[in-house]
Amino acid sequence: MKSACFKILLFLLPLPILTGCSAIQVRDRTYVQALELHHAASPQVSLHDFSHETEIASGNGNTIDEALTNAGIATGKELFLGHLELLTYANPAFTVQLNDLMHDYRLSPSCQVVGLSENASFSDTDTTAFTNQLRQEMQQGKLPETNLFTILREMDGSAETAFFPIWTEEGFSGAVGTVTSWTTLSADASAGLCWLRGDNFPEKIAENQDTVFSVQSARTQFSVQMQDEIPLVTIKIRITGQGDFSSAAAVIEGQCESALEETLRASGADVIDLEEILWSQCYSYMAQTDWRTAAKSVQFCFQIKQK
Repeated sequence: MKSACFKILLFLLPLPILTGCSAIQVRDRTYVQALELHHAASPQVSLHDFSHETEIASGNGNTIDEALTNAGIATGKELFLGHLELLTYANPAFTVQLNDLMHDYRLSPSCQVVGLSENASFSDTDTTAFTNQLRQEMQQGKLPETNLFTILREMDGSAETAFFPIWTEEGFSGAVGTVTSWTTLSADASAGLCWLRGDNFPEKIAENQDTVFSVQSARTQFSVQMQDEIPLVTIKIRITGQGDFSSAAAVIEGQCESALEETLRASGADVIDLEEILWSQCYSYMAQTDWRTAAKSVQFCFQIKQK
């Protein structure tokens, strides 16, 4: 038995040597940290790596793949996008290609996707600092948490919409995105989506620029019951913390109402997983109702309580 094992070991030992010569070494790759897409009809890509504060290369082509290949030639190395942290573009038409990009280049599902205003350019931008700033906006409850995976999941729904962070000269804002357009949301609506999606919340709730409540924890729950053949969705938000709770509750409810008005009511957008909630809790209604009708008919009530 020992002799057989020893022969197997002798057979395996040369393998690293035989495969090492053909393997791509770390120094032979450009590790792309941020990717900016331009001109959907004839794509151009701009690359940022983890070492430089400005753009390191760009490339053009008839497809994104061809543009990336040409950008790789400009760097003199093979491009690796598996650690990509940031993907930006100004033309919503690129949204159609997100799924292919994730699978073809093995993009991380946690990669941040940001829409840009038409005149925005990242060529001289420190994209590492930019990405950290975006994450801070989410941590502070100003923008809902989102990423590539979340956007793809939301776009797969009947509404074919998703929440996107948007960057303009004025800073970050939120938007409802489709494959043809972005509709910018108010700051109140973006904050309201944080509560409705339940993934993050602000540390402080302010009214007239004054802090009225410091939030320690929060939890959001949805429940649905049929009332006069129409779904009534009860949104329960429970928070713990210190301060003027009644004023805080009024601010939260106002933000949530702004979010629902600017997303669901204005365009039938679903960026709070409402369709999934309705299917799970009132299946019979959804089985005979299309999404557009449900979006217009559903009613909401709020129960905001302090734990």
